[in-house]
Amino acid sequence: MFKWNLREIVVMSTLAVAFAIVYLLFFQVGSILVGFMGPIGYEPIFGIWFIVSIISAYIIRKPGAAFLSETISAFVEVLIGNVNGPRLILSGMIQGLGAEVVFAATGWKRYTIPVLMAAGMGSSIFVSPGVISSLAFKHYHLNMFYGC
Repeated sequence: MFKWNLREIVVMSTLAVAFAIVYLLFFQVGSILVGFMGPIGYEPIFGIWFIVSIISAYIIRKPGAAFLSETISAFVEVLIGNVNGPRLILSGMIQGLGAEVVFAATGWKRYTIPVLMAAGMGSSIFVSPGVISSLAFKHYHLNMFYGC
């Protein structure tokens, strides 16, 4: 099993906290874009929320780095005031898992640009069903889906 040393834990945690602040700032940018574009306003900047898992995994290169960093970042983002609340922690865990699956497929041995890009896509694919259902139920009345 891979052992983590204190330096790796501190680096991962520092990245997670720093990106939690970045994520919270981009939440405000997304809110402005929603004002101009409607419910799809977050789409042009959606990928920003996947960065910490990819950067942490690239630097630390051990199993769990992507998942843990994204989870910690989501937790910190909730603590410093994201309006989405605790469901954001679940979203962060799913995003980290999406990236972690890609790194696991390579045995945590390949960190090339294509693998890093695939990790970003993995995060997006894993979290998309939740985002789509959230948008659907938030912006449309249920009768639209049931034909009532």
